[in-house]
Amino acid sequence: MSLVSVIIPVYKLLDSQNITNFEELILSVQKAKETAKLSLEIVIINDYPAEDISQLIDEIGLKYTLKNELRLIQNSENLSQAQSRNIGAKIATGTYLHFIDQDDFISENFYSELLRNPVDLAIANVYLYQQSSGNLIEYFKQNTVKRYENALKISQLQYFLMSGITPSPGQYLIKKSVFDAQNGFPILKNKGADDYGFLFNLSSQVVSVSFSKLATYTHRLHATQGKKTLNLEDSLQEFFKYSVIGKPNKTLKVIKIIKQNSLLNYVLTRAFHVFHYRKGV
Repeated sequence: MSLVSVIIPVYKLLDSQNITNFEELILSVQKAKETAKLSLEIVIINDYPAEDISQLIDEIGLKYTLKNELRLIQNSENLSQAQSRNIGAKIATGTYLHFIDQDDFISENFYSELLRNPVDLAIANVYLYQQSSGNLIEYFKQNTVKRYENALKISQLQYFLMSGITPSPGQYLIKKSVFDAQNGFPILKNKGADDYGFLFNLSSQVVSVSFSKLATYTHRLHATQGKKTLNLEDSLQEFFKYSVIGKPNKTLKVIKIIKQNSLLNYVLTRAFHVFHYRKGV
């Protein structure tokens, strides 16, 4: 059994730029593993069945001395990022799960800092890397950092619920037992709200949290990212209609506000838009 299972859905990995970014991610995980001196597995889920990436994964495993830590799962059809994450989580053996995109990366102290306290959800600081310019931007403003540092349970972070508690699952470690209790990421026909939906459900539960400003997760912004056309309104409506777990009173009140207030609807949608990433909170 590993302490941490790193779960990475991949898509069209054999593209040369994707390989470069993926190797940067794997190198960052390898360095973080060595710094923390922990047992770790990396579960890679290939969600592009047209590509055979087994040879590439073997080569990367040898290059970064992670051959024994790498596990490759091949989807028989293109599913989705959320479903691929859930598949990886199902076979993961780690006490903690770390979901991260194929082109993002983490700091060397990511695991050592986040594992200092045995909480349910350990959250790192987040930076945005602009691929076109090479600029690195700190996402959280100072007042936001203070709120995160003072929080002991996820309910204390509901202030950020309308704009997303974290911009990406790559920013946190979560106990597998807590993740499993939420039945994983919601599977939506209209893609876009699965990350938000998971934390929305989680925020109404009793979940302990910690935050480290020193540990950093970096989300890569691509030049084409602003051109994505996810139907976020439909995705959110689908989530609130079918996927809210338990629907406690507090959750129902939030849903009512969202449905009635167009301004809050805008803020919520903003959580999934590139503009949100570029401006920070």
